[in-house]
Amino acid sequence: MRIDLKRLLENKYTYKTRSGYSHLLKTKVINEKDILVYYEVGGKIKRSVSRIFPQYLDITNRFMWVLGFINGEGLKSINSVSSMYRFAVTNNDPSTIKNVLKVLDESKLFKINNLPINSIKINYGNKCFVQSLKSYWSKELGLTKEKIKLALKPQKQKKAKYGTATLYISDVLLRRVMDIISNHINEQIFSSSPESASAF
Repeated sequence: MRIDLKRLLENKYTYKTRSGYSHLLKTKVINEKDILVYYEVGGKIKRSVSRIFPQYLDITNRFMWVLGFINGEGLKSINSVSSMYRFAVTNNDPSTIKNVLKVLDESKLFKINNLPINSIKINYGNKCFVQSLKSYWSKELGLTKEKIKLALKPQKQKKAKYGTATLYISDVLLRRVMDIISNHINEQIFSSSPESASAF
């Protein structure tokens, strides 16, 4: 299955703000592979919030897995401004976080090289050897230590040997576009016959 993001984003809006406003998502073709996705804010003097996305997205089994994982382990709340602006997933298995990043990178929705510092927050319990946590997660994720941030203090309920990692990407358009893609695929699956849904 291949999705044309330009078509998919037609007549779609941003999340509503606290005051109840939402902004129309607009697209502009940059080249045969990429589109600019943006929305405009402000009154007389407008400014744009924009980001480049691939125009076409191949929905592979790996991508479907990531969408399912995000729906189960990701940040789903849109009740606050901070949550609307963040793409976030949490897990204590480094390979899982690494797979999410890898699929986002392969699909060109988010490049690993663009991951800001302190994007991986590690929460840990009292029995964790704190001095080794950054080295462990850095090695397992294949990221530099500057990308890893440790919580200021341990949490009693955290029992994983090397703590739990939360991937934070402050990107309102990535968060919104991923939700739109996920909703679209769910609609395609559940509007199909049981046979075609199973095949999909």
